[in-house]
Amino acid sequence: TDMAATETQRQAYYDADHLAVLGHRFLELAKDASRERYSQVLRDLLPQHLAEDALEDEAATWLFRELHVAELAGRDGTEVLAEAIGDRSMSGARDVAKVLHGRVFKANRGVQPQTGRSWSQRVPEGLDPEMARYMREKAAMMDARVERLGEHAAETAPLWATRTFGPAPEDPGERADWQQRASTVAAYREMWRYENPGDPIGPEPSRVTPDKQADWRQALAALGAVDGMDLLGV
Repeated sequence: TDMAATETQRQAYYDADHLAVLGHRFLELAKDASRERYSQVLRDLLPQHLAEDALEDEAATWLFRELHVAELAGRDGTEVLAEAIGDRSMSGARDVAKVLHGRVFKANRGVQPQTGRSWSQRVPEGLDPEMARYMREKAAMMDARVERLGEHAAETAPLWATRTFGPAPEDPGERADWQQRASTVAAYREMWRYENPGDPIGPEPSRVTPDKQADWRQALAALGAVDGMDLLGV
């Protein structure tokens, strides 16, 4: 019984900042904040009846997702939406959300998500002070977690890490670089629960899950050139 209680407590500490828990909560809050910003743009730039029709349409989900793809690539989603609205007249449009989704999708053709961004750099702009403080705190916890994942990989030598990067070096500088790269890959694995023991990140996710795809691309960038093959060109 004592051992079971100890293990339960240890697991509770382990899960306190687990990326699959905090990360998805963080993304949901960011999604809500983005939806409010996008909705306000629709109300500001469209006649009231068109704005409300768009917001009540199920296609608004796809529109907002495509705007998020633009933001992951470094653009301002509200500006992208404003450009889509102003591209051509919306008068007479029967499915406003679908029309705008098509325009944003076209504008996003060929874009790729930015890499190298920490969780702290993903905190949305324009939040109320209390929510901004909350999200900054959670982001700092997750950034610390990512760093520890690299340290853990260096200590435990999981198959995916040694097969990809080789054993962790003894030289402090080389070891720090090894841990940094491994931490990015380990963060993707934990956040999205990818558990293949030997394959570091698996196939690229689809655009249906833009945050997962962005994290995969970031992990791919961390893999870089492995065994003479530039994985960034895959």
